[in-house]
Amino acid sequence: MAEARLAVAFQFAVTDEGVNIHLDRNAALGVLEAAFRSYKRRYYRIRNRLAYGMFPATPLSLLVLVLSVLVGCYLQLDPIGVRPYVQTAGQEMPWVKSLEPLLRELIVNLLLALAVWVVYSLSQRYILRVLLHYHGWIFERRPSLVTKIWGVRKWHES
Repeated sequence: MAEARLAVAFQFAVTDEGVNIHLDRNAALGVLEAAFRSYKRRYYRIRNRLAYGMFPATPLSLLVLVLSVLVGCYLQLDPIGVRPYVQTAGQEMPWVKSLEPLLRELIVNLLLALAVWVVYSLSQRYILRVLLHYHGWIFERRPSLVTKIWGVRKWHES
């Protein structure tokens, strides 16, 4: 019973004179420290999910891609002919229609960069999975093209 009594941080009693409140400072600080540790762990868990959730692509590669798309939008560069589709997509989205044309194009370009980055990341992950599951090199006398690609990829990772 002594441990349970020490664990109580907040006590109150209703008497004839009114409400008597007792707050144990040490126990309250212990509860606050535990909550702080919990939120700190949650923050680091979310940060790690963002940083390493889309392996092998990194958030830095997303930043580089977004900046390159925005610079291309600003300079009105269109090497692959995507600009008309971006403008059409900006006019078709109902939640973007009411915005200024420049802001609309910015949002659509950001979404385009994010989509390209996700496709890039997933394709890299698939290629890496296929290359790491390749075991044909064990039975070959001379390395084939697939084995050489696999070796270059493994060498590039290390």
